[in-house]
Amino acid sequence: EGRYLLGWALLEADRPAEALVVWQAIPANGPLGEHSGDAGVLLQSLARLPYRSPALAGTLSTVLPGLGQAYTGSWGEALSSLLVNGAFIGGGVEFARRELWAGTAICALFGVGFYGGNIMSAANGARRFNRMARKKRLDTIARDHRATIHCEGEQVQAVFPGEWGRSASGLGGLSRHHQAVVAELHIPRGTTRAV
Repeated sequence: EGRYLLGWALLEADRPAEALVVWQAIPANGPLGEHSGDAGVLLQSLARLPYRSPALAGTLSTVLPGLGQAYTGSWGEALSSLLVNGAFIGGGVEFARRELWAGTAICALFGVGFYGGNIMSAANGARRFNRMARKKRLDTIARDHRATIHCEGEQVQAVFPGEWGRSASGLGGLSRHHQAVVAELHIPRGTTRAV
């Protein structure tokens, strides 16, 4: 029980490699063995998630505004970036052709700002893509394998997948692993926390 909860605490702390090691130490023939094994397999799949490089996305948008956003799948942002940056470039060129230097300077000033924003937007879009892919995978793991700890007064209850649970009076009745998990997560009395 304690190892299972500790694995979830480590996963919530963004330490998936340690969570996997803890879950792999749970005996397969124990009451939580099946859940920890399945969750461990899904956790290993985090390494195979679709990934978008923020550096590549920024570089692509440096070459052609909007290309980095297209790389991350943000087609609306890609089109918007291309059109806005194109308008500033076109306006600046037209003002320069007519020797209207104030208009050229204004287009250049705002154009440089939008061009830089386009590059940052592409890199941030790649980070957002990666974060969402990871969240989706972790949500899949949590849906079927997450345990819950409930603290009420001196009563602490840990409910595990498959409705298998344990109650204890105070933290002293829990294993050291349970105590560490409850303490690390700072679970206040009268609350329920999924781990």
